[in-house]
Amino acid sequence: MKTTWEKLEKSTGKLTVEINGEAWLAAQEKAFNKLAKEVEIPGFRKGKAPKEMVKSRISDQDLLMEALNENISDFYREALDENEIEPVAQPEVNVDSLTPEEAILTFNVVVKPEVTLGDYNSVKVDLEEVEVTEDEVNSELENLQTQFATMVVKDEDGKVEMDDTVVIDFEGFDKDNLAFDGGKGENFDLKIGSNTFIPGFEEQLIGLKINDEKEVNVTFPEEYQAENLAGQPAVFKVKLHEIKYEVVPELNDEFAKDVDREGVETLEDLKENIRHELLHAKEHDAYHTAENAYMEAVVATGEVEIPQEMIDEESNQLFEDFKQRLTQQGLTYDMYKQLLNQSDEDVLAQVRPDAIKRLEMRLVLEEIAKKEGITVTEEDITAEYVNLAAQYGLDTEQIEQMAPRDAIAYDVKIKKIYNDLMDRHYENVGSHEQFEDAHSHE
Repeated sequence: MKTTWEKLEKSTGKLTVEINGEAWLAAQEKAFNKLAKEVEIPGFRKGKAPKEMVKSRISDQDLLMEALNENISDFYREALDENEIEPVAQPEVNVDSLTPEEAILTFNVVVKPEVTLGDYNSVKVDLEEVEVTEDEVNSELENLQTQFATMVVKDEDGKVEMDDTVVIDFEGFDKDNLAFDGGKGENFDLKIGSNTFIPGFEEQLIGLKINDEKEVNVTFPEEYQAENLAGQPAVFKVKLHEIKYEVVPELNDEFAKDVDREGVETLEDLKENIRHELLHAKEHDAYHTAENAYMEAVVATGEVEIPQEMIDEESNQLFEDFKQRLTQQGLTYDMYKQLLNQSDEDVLAQVRPDAIKRLEMRLVLEEIAKKEGITVTEEDITAEYVNLAAQYGLDTEQIEQMAPRDAIAYDVKIKKIYNDLMDRHYENVGSHEQFEDAHSHE
């Protein structure tokens, strides 16, 4: 087999493969034996007729096409290995010649793009200085008050006010006085002012008393997901069962004890505890913000033109990941599209920038790892399998079956260069040990 590789522009190339001699004859013989098993000749069982009789029933073209189809993947892989080509998408294939003497194939191959590295070692990102204000402490205190609040039910003379929570039955009817899908609920908890319902709905419940009934008139927003209701008037028949309001505890030493935090006995202790936690959270965010900015700056020093095929593949992967996360959250992808009035193309367009960003980072890190001679040992790979097994609660053998060693080796190499670069970053913004000490309580 003879192969020729010609690199073209924009990460594409032409791989020509010529198969002849013993290799091509062997491929035809294998194809003949397969086709012969299906040939029916009167007086003989399938596959038992004389070879010459079977040959007369198989056309040369069918034989050659079968020989090609059965072996083209092997020819392609062998040619890739011979020329050390790493494709990133399925190739386009042209058959230039197909005769009993030879098969000449041309594969149009998309390969990883070349990366030009810049002066990534000069990149420096400052760590933002953080502080906690009194307003932030007070805001967190208010959140704690809300968490420890109790709900009190109003008596029969009570009326609905803003911020009350009501328990209602409701059913919606369109302009033709027909009930519509999704417009009915029973014993539904609704906080007035939460803007959970259609604009104008909640405000019309203010002033009602227990057991009151009311017809609430609204108009659906123009951009409402149900096209038959968008921009249309509707009436909701509502019955009020219960009115509740929130009572928050007073801010005092007793409340501080009820919060039940270690070392907290007084309100001042609680404030100091909150201030301490907010500071740690801000430091954590500041470090990660600096990490992200640093890595983006490192990537920006490089130059790479990513082929569309790679972008499409990465986008599709993110698209599938997104649908899986929706399922884990109890929401189907079709429900999501309906709620946001989006198509597959809309969602793909949203994930594409992230796909490009991930590809740029991966390709630049690969090139830096190559330049700096990052190596991966068998011990590194084994350790990663052990880590993954612990992470997912599986046996190491199961992880090894799910993830090929070359894929794990690639991930380990990227992690190594990423961590090396981060070590350089921490030298500029403060030691990693200080960061870990500051967050040892997490």
